[in-house]
Amino acid sequence: MKRMKNNLDERQEQELLHIEHIGVWFCFWALFAALVIQLLMGAPWSQIAGEWVIFMVLSLGTAIACIRRGIWDRHLKPDLKTNVAASAVGGLAVTVFMFGMMLRNTDGEFFGISIVLAVGTGLITFAMCLVLLTIFARLTKKRQQKLDNMDCEDDDE
Repeated sequence: MKRMKNNLDERQEQELLHIEHIGVWFCFWALFAALVIQLLMGAPWSQIAGEWVIFMVLSLGTAIACIRRGIWDRHLKPDLKTNVAASAVGGLAVTVFMFGMMLRNTDGEFFGISIVLAVGTGLITFAMCLVLLTIFARLTKKRQQKLDNMDCEDDDE
């Protein structure tokens, strides 16, 4: 496939990348909000499946692309402290969401059971997030080292 000529100068290229960055993250969080709202409104899986698939493709695609380039985050480091904090936020969010969903679906009849199930779901989410983030952090560090070694070899020549 033939590459098209780039008509942008460096400043315009950076501005376009910034615009695309904002657009992608806006769509990511808007799609996430749409999924949460639809779930809270009791939408059936058949109604939200398409959005969920797109959200997962975007999430996994971004994660894989960043790992392949040895990029973790602009502000956070790929370490255990960061992974535990991010997993705790995810687990807490799932706990609150599940508790609300269970209360809504049972009209508050099974308050105690709802708490136990919501906390259990939150703890499972915390554990799964922590494992995945730890794996992703190790892969990213490994890739960063490999890229750094390649740069050092290029400098030696």
